[in-house]
Amino acid sequence: MKKIVGILSAAAVLAASVFAVDFSATVQVKGDALYGKSVDSTNSIAILGVENTNQKDNDLLEISFTGDKAGAFVRFWTTAKEEVLKVRALKVWFEPITGIKVTVGNNDLELYKERINWWKVPCGASVAEFGSWDGRWASGAAVHENFGTTVEISAIQNLYIGLGASSDVFSKTGDADAAINQWGVVAKYQIMDNINAGAAWRYTPNFGLLTAGAEFGNWGTPYYGFLQAKVRFDGSSAANSGSKDWKLAGITIDNYISYKLDSGIKFEGTFPVTIRGLLDKDDKTDVSYMTARAKVTVPVDSVNIYAVIGSDEGFNNGPASSVGNTIWVFDKFGDNFNFYGNVGAAFSVGTCSLDLGIEVAYDKPSKTFAWAVPFVAKVAF
Repeated sequence: MKKIVGILSAAAVLAASVFAVDFSATVQVKGDALYGKSVDSTNSIAILGVENTNQKDNDLLEISFTGDKAGAFVRFWTTAKEEVLKVRALKVWFEPITGIKVTVGNNDLELYKERINWWKVPCGASVAEFGSWDGRWASGAAVHENFGTTVEISAIQNLYIGLGASSDVFSKTGDADAAINQWGVVAKYQIMDNINAGAAWRYTPNFGLLTAGAEFGNWGTPYYGFLQAKVRFDGSSAANSGSKDWKLAGITIDNYISYKLDSGIKFEGTFPVTIRGLLDKDDKTDVSYMTARAKVTVPVDSVNIYAVIGSDEGFNNGPASSVGNTIWVFDKFGDNFNFYGNVGAAFSVGTCSLDLGIEVAYDKPSKTFAWAVPFVAKVAF
């Protein structure tokens, strides 16, 4: 950890010495003050479990530069106990013409995504695929966690168009078939001040994803929500550009809604439903399912008290949240039931932000009940 602190200090000095460079850093520790688990009447309990968590979502170190026509960004990460700092993402962008932005490096092209976790977006995948990045967390509707090139066009009033491709989007060796890797396109049109509609297509070597929907509200309104359909096509020959036998594999009806009262109390919910069994109606394992997350936040002076319930929230992937970190399968719904709940408070002590809570989780198939007292301590500068 001393090496990381030294690197952070050196980076801060370097960033401060360069004009107009934005520098930010975050150091956080996650853990559980207490946690316990009961598996088929066998009980266990532990005290002070501190996680060796990747410092990535609230990234450890970010340095960015924004000029009139160009800029750059680099993001670093590590684990809590590791002494090696790694590059998580980097990119360089420039605007050759007003209204056209070219980015080379890591980038996403997105449509709409929920605002409770900001990245848990089901993508029409099967139950078996749900735990993968392309099945559950792929918030980039056109390009997701891609290292390549994107072009964003905003020159036409109220219209946004984004195009992107991986760094090796096309390759061919000798007489072999040409291979095409990830590429995508997204378009959004601002119909009215508070209504936006859009669509996106994402191509990968294994599947295609068509997304279309609309959002209502913006940062200035007390309400916000969207409704979109994510249509997933599987293609067994998708690695080759010549002939793809696209087959409709799944459809996710994705949604999110939030409303904030004048008192500051905020209600949020997302209840995406995935319809499966479209490839083979006789395949009893390819079942339809849904996830659910609902959250209410109540500000009390300088403390935000919140409650979360659902099937798939997961506070910090700790001993309790990982038990409820799954889905509701429609086939034999009662037999596959699971539940997650968390009540907590977020506040600050000086420059340190703290998040303390009590969480419970239950998974009926494994007869597992878990509970924990999780915490997150974070300092950002």
